[in-house]
Amino acid sequence: MNMSPKERYLLGAVIATANLMGMPTVNLRLFAGAREAAGTGTASFEVETVDDLMKEAVNTYGKEFSTILNASRVWVNGESVDKNTVLADGDEVAVLPPVSGGL
Repeated sequence: MNMSPKERYLLGAVIATANLMGMPTVNLRLFAGAREAAGTGTASFEVETVDDLMKEAVNTYGKEFSTILNASRVWVNGESVDKNTVLADGDEVAVLPPVSGGL
């Protein structure tokens, strides 16, 4: 691909800006069985989407966490979301497993 010096400069500027911005750091909050499986209630990850976060969490916390995650709801900043949701720096992502109870 032949590019003019000006095009190379602009492409370099775009790449440099993207590298400086980095991925957003988000806070993962785990409740009930998810917290027990992970061995922690909170963690921070640098990811772009909810799906990326869930994959990183499964890689970090293992098979038992994965099983619980598959039955859980995921919320970002207090709202239910799907796995394609793009995250912003400082977002709080909560994993809420089903809870049983009663008298």
